[in-house]
Formats: sequence, structure tokens, C-alpha cells
Amino acid sequence: MKLVNNLVKTPQMVAKMQEFSKEMIKARVIEEIVALNSEITDETAAQL
Repeated sequence: MKLVNNLVKTPQMVAKMQEFSKEMIKARVIEEIVALNSEITDETAAQL
């Protein structure tokens, strides 16, 4: 098991997964903002 831990380097893997998770959250927030902005733009254009 120690050999496997040395190969996988679990602490580094956990850190990378946490970093990846944060980046995915940022991407989702940006996606939501763009979608909301698009809806607002569409509504404004419809009123003109």
C-alpha cells in the first residue's frame, strides 16, 4: 500500500482536485452571468 501511495501521491492529487473543483465553480458562475445577461439583453431588445 505504501508503494501505491508513493505512486499516486495522494496529497498532491487531493490538492489538484480541490483546485479543479474551484475552477469548475468559477466556470459555472461565469456561465450563469452570461445567461442572465443574455436574458436581460433579449428582454430589453423586445421592449424597443
